[in-house]
Amino acid sequence: MRRELDEKVYFVYFDGNNSYLTWCHLGYIVSAVKQVKYTDVLVRNVNKYNLDVISEEIINEKPKMLILAIKYKTYKLSQELISLIHKNVQHICMCYTLPTSFPDRILLENPEIDSVLIGEVENTIGELVECVLQDRDYKDCNGIGYLENGEVKINPVGKIVFDLDKVSFPEREGFPTDKKFFHVLGSRGCEGNCSFCSMNDFYQTHTNYGQRFRSVSNLVSEMDELVEKYDCKYVGISDSTFCKNVNGFVDVKRLEELYMELSNRKYHIEFFINMRAEQITSGSIYWLDKLNAIGLSRVFIGIESWNKSDLKLYNKIANISVNRAAVGLIQDYLMKKDNGYYIDFQYGFINFNPFSTMESIVHNVEEHISLGNLLTPEMLISKLEVNHKTKMEEIATKAGRCNLKINIYSKNVDYKFENYEVFRLYDFLESNIGDLRDDFSDSLPILVNRYIYFFGRDNKVKNVLKTNQYYKQLRSRYLYFIFCDYIRKKKISINTENVSEISIDQVKKAEKECSNTLRRIIIELKRINQLSYY
Repeated sequence: MRRELDEKVYFVYFDGNNSYLTWCHLGYIVSAVKQVKYTDVLVRNVNKYNLDVISEEIINEKPKMLILAIKYKTYKLSQELISLIHKNVQHICMCYTLPTSFPDRILLENPEIDSVLIGEVENTIGELVECVLQDRDYKDCNGIGYLENGEVKINPVGKIVFDLDKVSFPEREGFPTDKKFFHVLGSRGCEGNCSFCSMNDFYQTHTNYGQRFRSVSNLVSEMDELVEKYDCKYVGISDSTFCKNVNGFVDVKRLEELYMELSNRKYHIEFFINMRAEQITSGSIYWLDKLNAIGLSRVFIGIESWNKSDLKLYNKIANISVNRAAVGLIQDYLMKKDNGYYIDFQYGFINFNPFSTMESIVHNVEEHISLGNLLTPEMLISKLEVNHKTKMEEIATKAGRCNLKINIYSKNVDYKFENYEVFRLYDFLESNIGDLRDDFSDSLPILVNRYIYFFGRDNKVKNVLKTNQYYKQLRSRYLYFIFCDYIRKKKISINTENVSEISIDQVKKAEKECSNTLRRIIIELKRINQLSYY
């Protein structure tokens, strides 16, 4: 006979940024803990406003185990909680990105904690929880670090999970579910090995297994559950890339399988995916178009730069010609597109890095214009984030661009531009165009397509798309105008043939008109309870 739950484990996360993707990652940890028999898992979100309330609850409950999920920017708050409750908890464990990257420092700086979990947790956390709850020695558990007589001990990592279909879906209870929007992950790791990214380091835990994929049927089963339990309307399929590369070529089978699975569902759901530039082919475009007709609203593609030296610095797979070919295929497709739904191709771009020159930035901007891409504030003032424990941190530090003292209260490493004029340009652009980031670009494709599904492509839709296109074009022209004006004053060569003077008031007026037309669609969706993530 199964006994009643009698062992409480507190899982605490510190997420003041409302990160839906983080909640998905943490849900996997909670789900793994819930697999341990006779364990009641209590999920709590701690912020600076409820710190005292949650700490008092933990002190009163005196749980045997407290698991803290720590990111860089939440480290300080977690330390404040530990100082309040450590005498009332038998075992405190830290996990997630920060303990994985800096287990030694975390243990030495926080002698009140008992262990850290490193990397993926499915094959480690259950064993650790069982040991703690059953009062057994936990120090032989795989994938953990701990202090012994003041010395840091790091055990071998646990077995890598290759069959991701066997991993339980992430737990959603205890995390916000009110937006009807969720992230799902169909893989772990990445096909690439970009110098600025730490994803493979976290998932592979210093091994070389590449990207591991769930089956599409298993992924869609999770979407089924989200729709049934939480009335989910919008899903971010947030893998580094949705498709596999096989022998250097994109395998579009996963796109086809996703179409077949979702086209057989009775529900309609909007979603986005990420892809790589080298995966944009006529074959993948075909399936993206098919998916667009059943809910695909956005495709994010990392282009990053139009400079060969930058792509080499970032260790990108795609070269300039591959990037150009991808953009060309997308533009040809959009010109011929006729399935009635809207799709947004969003380009990831890094205009500034520690080694940028004025010439490299001018080239980036001119290439966008020559290819017919519309400039956005995000694109123009995009600045490389140098993250801890990445190849880019090593490169920038060696070149004397980074602060040698590691600040683990921040994910990003402070750095200085090598070229002072680049710094002045970045400062100028950030000051003058930073407030031109609109509030609706990300949600517009989702809302428009959901409206089309229920009401058809009527005049409301036509007005939204028309005003949105006009606004984006006007904003792009304005951005190009002020960029060129600054560059010319610095007596740097730039082609100003297509530059026309646009005022900020014109852009703001167009933005307001687009927002007003979108609001009419929002009202109609809300009326039938089909509004998502807004």
